[in-house]
Amino acid sequence: MKAAAVSMVKNEGDIIELFVRINLRAFEHLYIVDHDSSDGTTAILQKLKDAGHPITVVPFKGIQQTQAQTLTRLVRDAAATGKYDFIVPLDADEFLTPPASWLESLADSLGHDRYGKMPWRTFVPVSGDYFGADAPLHANFRLRSHEPAQYYKAVIPNRLAKDCTLEPGNHALVGAAGAEVRLELLHVPVRSSDQLMQKAVIGSHTLSIKRDRLPNEGFHWDVLACEVRSRGYRLGDEDLLRFALEYAAGDGDEAATLGDDDRRIGLPTDAIEHKALARSHPVAAFDAFLAKTCVEINALQDRIDAAERRRFPFSLLPSSKAPRRPA
Repeated sequence: MKAAAVSMVKNEGDIIELFVRINLRAFEHLYIVDHDSSDGTTAILQKLKDAGHPITVVPFKGIQQTQAQTLTRLVRDAAATGKYDFIVPLDADEFLTPPASWLESLADSLGHDRYGKMPWRTFVPVSGDYFGADAPLHANFRLRSHEPAQYYKAVIPNRLAKDCTLEPGNHALVGAAGAEVRLELLHVPVRSSDQLMQKAVIGSHTLSIKRDRLPNEGFHWDVLACEVRSRGYRLGDEDLLRFALEYAAGDGDEAATLGDDDRRIGLPTDAIEHKALARSHPVAAFDAFLAKTCVEINALQDRIDAAERRRFPFSLLPSSKAPRRPA
């Protein structure tokens, strides 16, 4: 039996190489939508593809967050090839390291009319020096004691995948029955201060303009963005650990601590080979986000101006504007 993973990524240069290398031990192929990344993500994916790794990379433009819609189409397309028994939507900070014969076990437990619900198991950083270790995920991260609020991610049998609709976050399928499976998804949402500031602040702004945003969708980015601002955009190791322990926790949830489970992510040999491309400065990410936002604003203003000219074709207002500098 075979499985494929699909993912939509944006500015995940620090972890994308490890995402590909580790997850390809479980999957036959990775289908990755690159959402107009401005860091080293695109170049790293190209290098991995050139090296022969079985990945397909699809570029995607636009400032809006359309993960659920885009991945729904990608899941359906992968299922339509008929090559895979299961399709798994993954984020770039999620890793599947299953035991042998995991697909056969899934098929036996789920049949063809239910999708699997894989529980998140979140790992937290014990050091803020992400790039200091040869194999950062294996060396610097430990499992937290428990999940303050248990979330699940979907693993989808081919028959369901052909006509499924993903909920935001890939936590479930719309209108389909799911069953929890004995297959854990390892999750590394907080890795370094630069990564956290970039993800939280830009993620919060992006979701704020999403027209069809659901209640509480991405609420953790809003919470983290407020915390980052309150600390003057300066985060230490203790801040990272606390944010990771509290990640996705709601009011009233029992606080997690650093667990005593000795499980690790990947192998001691899982080094980042393209480290120069993996490093990025948050200012560069904010600059790129602002440039794209300005492009969207200019395009909207052009549409407003065109509509006004149609309404008032004989307006005495100036019809031309000074040329804009490219963003």
